[in-house]
Amino acid sequence: GGAEVHLQTLTRDGMVCTRYEPGTCHDGTEGELWDLAEDPFQRVNLWDDP
Repeated sequence: GGAEVHLQTLTRDGMVCTRYEPGTCHDGTEGELWDLAEDPFQRVNLWDDP
């Protein structure tokens, strides 16, 4: 068995949101949220930023 990774990505209004679905590597609460206007190189993940 290898790693099982499933992602869902939505790009809209200069934002990119990727949700990691539950699998062998993630529990379904993790993800990435990028503001491409403010952070075009995707260095600051806003996923956990309230």
